[in-house]
Amino acid sequence: MRQMRSRNIICFGCAQIIEVQSPTSSIICPKCGYEMNTKQYYEIVDFARDAYYFGFDYRRAYEDQLMLKGSLKTHYYLAEPFEIAVFIAAAVVSGIIGNASYDVVKKAVKKILGQDTTKDYNKEVAWLLSLTENEQQYNTLVAYIKNFCDNLEGLHPDIKDAIREEMMVTKVQEKLMEIMGNPTKIPTEEEKSNITMKNFLNKISKQKAMTKKEHEKLIRKVESDLWKKKLKAEDFNDFWKYLG
Repeated sequence: MRQMRSRNIICFGCAQIIEVQSPTSSIICPKCGYEMNTKQYYEIVDFARDAYYFGFDYRRAYEDQLMLKGSLKTHYYLAEPFEIAVFIAAAVVSGIIGNASYDVVKKAVKKILGQDTTKDYNKEVAWLLSLTENEQQYNTLVAYIKNFCDNLEGLHPDIKDAIREEMMVTKVQEKLMEIMGNPTKIPTEEEKSNITMKNFLNKISKQKAMTKKEHEKLIRKVESDLWKKKLKAEDFNDFWKYLG
């Protein structure tokens, strides 16, 4: 389930993490004066979150399962990525889609990591904090995010299908939240673990949250939008211009 909006945002001008109480139509960084369109900002951040969550976290989980067991039999419910991971992914995406140079993106990532807002230190945070020192890990992250931007082309078909399944369930849940405004009719995080799209829809149907025809229409809409190119190179114009 998508988390609520964080008050912390990343300035796309100087890579400063800043707190915004109630963003209006635009956000102005108090550090460098860079102005960001709020709607466009969240489109980029949401895409970056998906790129990290599905293209990196879920991919690693399913690759490990395939390597250990030879096939994929277990679905996962992974925790949402840390805020700092999303900001790093946004910087990486600015290089992949927006054509920001490798060195500039690496500099932005280094500055983001220097402002780590994560309170709970664990293996994932340690892995993130090592990115600027471990070139191989950093390049792996970039490669995985790039593959997500390329719609997972060339990925093992079983892993690609599993990631697509996770994306579909998550996106349908989000749409249901928008439509119904009633989270009690949606499976809990525990229930979502190991759930398939078919079982998820059967559960929604039994709860009479939507008619079968309505949720089939919703599925078609989500599926048609799943791999649509949402970001363009021009969306990243002037990124990191005040990075220094």
